[in-house]
Amino acid sequence: MSLLRKMVILTAGLALAGCGQSDPTPQAGPERALPVVQTTEVRLLEERAAIPAVGTVRLRSEVSLGFTSPGQIASIAVDEGDRVREGQLLASLNRETVEADLATARAEADRAQRDLERSRDLFTEGWVTRARLDDVEAAVRAADARVDSAAFAARTARIVAPSSGVVLQRFAEPGQVVDAGQPILSLGRADQGFVLAVPLTDRQAAALSVGAAAQVRVEALGEAPLSAQLVELAGRADPATGTFAAEFSLPSRSGLRSGQIGRVMLPATISQDGTEPSQLLLPASALTSARAGGAVVWVVEPEDTTARPRTVATGDLVDEGVVILEGLKAGERVVTAGADDLVPGQKVEVR
Repeated sequence: MSLLRKMVILTAGLALAGCGQSDPTPQAGPERALPVVQTTEVRLLEERAAIPAVGTVRLRSEVSLGFTSPGQIASIAVDEGDRVREGQLLASLNRETVEADLATARAEADRAQRDLERSRDLFTEGWVTRARLDDVEAAVRAADARVDSAAFAARTARIVAPSSGVVLQRFAEPGQVVDAGQPILSLGRADQGFVLAVPLTDRQAAALSVGAAAQVRVEALGEAPLSAQLVELAGRADPATGTFAAEFSLPSRSGLRSGQIGRVMLPATISQDGTEPSQLLLPASALTSARAGGAVVWVVEPEDTTARPRTVATGDLVDEGVVILEGLKAGERVVTAGADDLVPGQKVEVR
């Protein structure tokens, strides 16, 4: 056999031997990338958590004024916004009608009295019965009552200010015929001061009690807050809106006017034992599966950077984020972005 042929056979044999041997070290596949998330630290509020509630400034005592008898309005001496003093004449009816009614009532009373005198003489002489005399006496009493009623109507054919204050609204005009009790003017009593009337949610109402202090800002007066106090809180919700009416008394300020808009800062929550708990805060982006009073957040464990879901109780929404009532501790880290595809216990890369 030639030398060249021997070399070819040897090379082929070595190649076949190599194909029969396996590599004892397996080749590693590409490493799967960890999901990238962004996190934030659960922080404790430095100040008491508070939420703004918007209301309307008005005088605490506002009364509607009208006439006690029907008639035609002769004059109205004030306009909306006018300041009045106690006892000042505000409006009056046409007195011709009420004075005529009074004159008629007095004439009827005089006639009834004369009938009574004649009936008594006839009763003494035996010409009328006791029952007839009783009827005449009752007619006299009725006539006297009509005189009193007509005299009262004549006296009250005028509306006078029950106290010093400001005219808030005017509902009628001179010449208009009105019924008894129909509102003619609305008057705010200055001696009772101003309040901020605020509709509260059930949670806000539950966190407050009469006498609670608050801070109120009225934009028309500038940025300086006013010290206020809760003076009235409705015992039941409005059936139409589901809110509780509340009134916060305001200090005297020359610029206050009914109808101005104000914002009162309210406590976000109060614990069941009446003490104020520590307030934790998270951005709204950290919440998933949010529902009334609760949500789910993803907490990143510092030891192994694994993410796990946790259910938390949520409070009110404030300017800085959402108040967390239960389920977290200050200092824990919560995912704010990248939580959509996470599975419990999955390692993550925090950026």
